[in-house]
Amino acid sequence: MSQQQSKKPDYEIEGMRSHLEWAFTLNDEYLPKEDKEAIIKFVLVFNIFENWLSKQDKNEHIRDIRDQLCDDLHAADWFNVGEYEEYDQFFFERLRENNRFQRMEFRSDNDRKLVEKFVNGQRDDDLFKIYLILAYHYRHKFFHGAKYWATIKQDYVGCFKVIVRMMHKLLSDMLEHKFIGLDYKTNRKDLN
Repeated sequence: MSQQQSKKPDYEIEGMRSHLEWAFTLNDEYLPKEDKEAIIKFVLVFNIFENWLSKQDKNEHIRDIRDQLCDDLHAADWFNVGEYEEYDQFFFERLRENNRFQRMEFRSDNDRKLVEKFVNGQRDDDLFKIYLILAYHYRHKFFHGAKYWATIKQDYVGCFKVIVRMMHKLLSDMLEHKFIGLDYKTNRKDLN
């Protein structure tokens, strides 16, 4: 081991070992079956969503993809953000609970400002973008942040279930209206 590398504490090594073992066995010791299904669906729905929306240029930033999608949805005559009202109430209550919004980290100041307006009860044309900002916040936090079994159920699973329903609705609506990928004007019309 080089002098620049530091040895992980034993508790971190044991924690990683238990996480790795669980990932391969998916036993019920840490999470019940329903919660594991929520996690698996969350991962899969984001994989499908990102695959549909990504272009050949893999260097695109997710904010650019998200913003383009929201612009394209607003331009689509079939899209109605009002059909997503149940997610509005969930996110609103979740962010106001225990002042959770104040502890959130955002990738950009603009994202923070949009979500702050939402938390303060202001609704405007960016409403669906806010839902996607929040969905991606939980995605990013789960994929890249620190996680402990004790907090996964408390901090993630309920959100995952709601986000999966929202993303499923969005993907189903996109499929129904042959809205596949970005730039609505050039979407394929040959889907049956």
